Amino acid sequence: MLERREDLLGATFDCECGREHRVETREIIMGQDVLKNLPGLVARHLGEGRIYVVVDDRTREAAGQRVFDILKKAGVTVEIYVVSGYPKGDVETVAVVADAVQSAAGVITVGSGTVNDLGKAAAHQLGLPYFCVATAASMNGYTSSIAALVNSGLKTTVPTTPSLAVLCDLDVLAGAPLELTYAGLGDVVSKPVCNADWMLSHLLLGSHYCPRPFGLIKELEDVYLSRAGQLKDGDIETFAALSEALLYSGVSMCIAGSSAPASGAEHLISHTIDMRALLKGHEHDLHGAQVGVGTSFMVRLYHRFLKLSADSFRNQEPVDLDQLKKHLTDYWERNAAPVIEQTLQQFDEEGRPQVLPETIASRWDEIKERVTPFVAGAERIEQALRVAGAKYHPDQLGMTMGDFKTIVMECSYIRNRFTLLHVLRDAELLSDMTDQVLAEWTR
Repeated sequence: MLERREDLLGATFDCECGREHRVETREIIMGQDVLKNLPGLVARHLGEGRIYVVVDDRTREAAGQRVFDILKKAGVTVEIYVVSGYPKGDVETVAVVADAVQSAAGVITVGSGTVNDLGKAAAHQLGLPYFCVATAASMNGYTSSIAALVNSGLKTTVPTTPSLAVLCDLDVLAGAPLELTYAGLGDVVSKPVCNADWMLSHLLLGSHYCPRPFGLIKELEDVYLSRAGQLKDGDIETFAALSEALLYSGVSMCIAGSSAPASGAEHLISHTIDMRALLKGHEHDLHGAQVGVGTSFMVRLYHRFLKLSADSFRNQEPVDLDQLKKHLTDYWERNAAPVIEQTLQQFDEEGRPQVLPETIASRWDEIKERVTPFVAGAERIEQALRVAGAKYHPDQLGMTMGDFKTIVMECSYIRNRFTLLHVLRDAELLSDMTDQVLAEWTR
């Protein structure tokens, strides 16, 4: 059995969960002054031919120009492609990037969230090898096998080939805007909630569950939570722990074969905020900042959930699907169709949910026993966000409690992924329990 995290890189192995796993990312280089390793990475992972470096205006300044200059000086045939302006993470922009780099032998993305997703999705479409250079400890997508893209107004995750290698220069990461680092902290602290949701899906729907993803970064948790306040001081050790946790969070998705170990109800909250902002034409916060707030809410909701009794779950009348479709059409307007498609997968033709409340009642003791370990002590998460200076409360996102409650009530419909929100929604407990959480939640 592979015991060390780094032993997983490039490995295929049999797991205690009963499945064979393969990790596509072969190499992670992390440290100070490590950009000099770029020519070797190109030789090992991209080979010969024209290499395209994909950046935007900000990441070109952060590290992209240096990446280009280092490779040029080393004799690599290299071009730089700048995604101009403030890039949109959507399928249309991926098509533009793919067209621009189609003559490449390999692609290097230099950036974080959107730039990374655009570059790796384009490389995947073209069947090109790719690796990435991180510019901020802001998200876990560097090593993941998905890209988060908007398609017809719906925030989706599409399969991609993971980065063959990742280079993290800690001086570059520590020099990134603090709000990006805080977004990374908000993203990585979500793991207890994600895995609690995944366990619910396993227990109630029979979804495959693997314990390895949660354990993969558990030992790093004490470092980035206990030292979160040092991120604003650029503490290299804390940045290293946060960055490693984010990278192996991405690896955990490759092991799981889905985003389940790193994306639960808190991500549905963030995606819904994004989609409403796109629909209404207004700005929204960084994904990780929204996830941090969503995680703080979900931890509070989970603690209330686990205090319920089996008697709390009683079968309800079937949902009127025609009325629900009308509601979703009114709420999502021109973008309603893909949401309705996801919603209808959550009910049978009679309007009964995937899991009946009486089923939850019959297995209540087991559910409490299996779910509690994930969220026990998770109040540390909100405290770490507070100490760091990161966002943990809806009003820090510019949202009223009423606005936030609406997002919570709507977000379970956007994706057919079973979470605590689906459990409480289908038992008609979600509205009252959300009110209870929001009433006691102060800054």
